[in-house]
Amino acid sequence: MILTLQETFPPLQSWDSVNPENRAPKLASMIGKSLVSFLYFDSKRTIRILQTTSWYIRGTQYYVSIPENLYNNKKARQFWCRCNSDDVLLLQEYWLSLIGVNNGELVKNNALPHSGLFRCCRGSTVDQLIRAVLELPMTEEFKTFSDAHREKTSRLDSILRFAIAGITNLAFRVSGCSTKDDRISSTESFHDTLKGLLTLLCSRSYAVIRVQERDDIQSVARFNRVVLNPLLQSESVYSNGKTVTKPPQIASFPPLGQHIFEQIQSLIFTPKFRQESFVRNTVERLMAILAPRDTSVYSLPDDECTPRFSAVPPWDNSAVFQTCVADCLDRKDKEMIKLDSVWTSHFCILAPSLTSAQRDKVVEWLAALPSFRLLIGKDEGVTVTPILEKLCTNTDLRHQLIMPFVFPDKKDKDVDLGDNLPTWAAYVDIRIPSVRALLTKETIKPSFEDRLKWIGAVLKATRLARDVKEWILTLKWLVPKYACRS
Repeated sequence: MILTLQETFPPLQSWDSVNPENRAPKLASMIGKSLVSFLYFDSKRTIRILQTTSWYIRGTQYYVSIPENLYNNKKARQFWCRCNSDDVLLLQEYWLSLIGVNNGELVKNNALPHSGLFRCCRGSTVDQLIRAVLELPMTEEFKTFSDAHREKTSRLDSILRFAIAGITNLAFRVSGCSTKDDRISSTESFHDTLKGLLTLLCSRSYAVIRVQERDDIQSVARFNRVVLNPLLQSESVYSNGKTVTKPPQIASFPPLGQHIFEQIQSLIFTPKFRQESFVRNTVERLMAILAPRDTSVYSLPDDECTPRFSAVPPWDNSAVFQTCVADCLDRKDKEMIKLDSVWTSHFCILAPSLTSAQRDKVVEWLAALPSFRLLIGKDEGVTVTPILEKLCTNTDLRHQLIMPFVFPDKKDKDVDLGDNLPTWAAYVDIRIPSVRALLTKETIKPSFEDRLKWIGAVLKATRLARDVKEWILTLKWLVPKYACRS
């Protein structure tokens, strides 16, 4: 009876002064409050009613009036989780009808509640919705562009925001499936679906952005801001009274990061763009996602524990490293980068995401740059110091690099580290007896401040050696000489 009344004599939206005769039907509050019950009773009629009452026009603006009880409470999610295939198709048709309103007007105005929407949809439905939305940039509206239509940029951003929210939702699902040994087929299915969606997202979004921006650098910058940042950027979440940084959802399934790189490699990772800050940020995020990882207790040898199941396919960062790091530094017969504080900070951020061999290669390439020695002499090595600890983790390589600057030949002393000399000296290999002797010799300087700096260098060099025997030697030298005197 109630559904019949809604279909026959529906309540109307408030009066529209522009078009007073155009009063769209709206959902009765009785149905909205008990929507899940009506879905259980007759889902087909209820969805048909929602299709006619979930949006309306006022003047020239389109508005959405979707009851939250359809997707934003526990009962609704339970219904859509346990419903049969016919109801799944009904929900899919409902959302597709909203996407298709006036050629995607609701999506372009960012009016649809996509975050809650995707939580109630099956994976196949989310896939269909994203593909339907990514058809919108292919319409005539976005094929031409002029300064008089600047508002189209925000409309395109809304379309891409919808698609990226769906991809993030599917990435959450594939990471959950990958931890269960009885859902391997689901993991593979989600993975294939996401690869297709990421390919579609990158190709279509860049094509339209290129038309809108017309300038290569501006196009790549906007592509990074609108597409790559939401996919790859960490999220700050306020929880339990403090702000917690959560990695991007893509990071829970690293092969997706590898696929993203394959799609954008030829677009933005060129020598022309590598100098730009937004490209450096993208490199840092991709390398962090693709970093080798196994920090759990199960990675320890002979731990006699059963490793946790994982259906995540193998991945590596070799392609990203070669394109974004090696080709940038190992440039024979080509113009070298000019090392400065920005570049050193960039490579230090990359350091935790690299393998030991990759870090050694980067250090060798940096040390070979003509600007490396010039930078050390310019500010007494202050800018280069972070590289010594974060990037140069190989003790032997670090010693070979630093020793000529700390204890050089008097004839070859072309770089003066000045007051920063003890800081650099802390990174030499104190395990070598002759080097230990040179360090301890510097602690007999007349000034107490100078002696204190070199004592600190001896202690830090001992800590970096990670050797108990070296600590014993240092304490046997330090305690009688200083502690006993007091």
